[in-house]
Amino acid sequence: MGKFKLTASFLAISAVTLIIAAIVILKVSTSQEERNIASMTTEQSARDAGHLARSIIRTLAEGMDLEANEALITGPAATGNTEESMREFLSNQTSFG
Repeated sequence: MGKFKLTASFLAISAVTLIIAAIVILKVSTSQEERNIASMTTEQSARDAGHLARSIIRTLAEGMDLEANEALITGPAATGNTEESMREFLSNQTSFG
C-alpha cells in the first residue's frame, strides 16, 4: 500500500477538485440562465403589452371614427370628461341589455 500512497492521494485530490469545479460551473450557469430567462420574459411581456395597447387604441379609434393617434390624444381622459363619458357609456350599455 505504501507504493500507491501518492497515486491514491492524487486520485482523491483530483476527484475533490473535479467535484468542486462541477458545483461552481453548475451554480454559475444556473444563475446566468435565470437572468437570461428573466430578461427574455420581460422583453416578451413588453412586446405583448405594446400589441395589446395598439389593439385597444385601434378598437377605440374605430368606435369613435377617429384615427388611432387622435383616439390616444382626444380620449375621455385627455378631455377631462371621464365621469360624463362613463355615465354615457354605462347608460348605452344598459339600454342594449
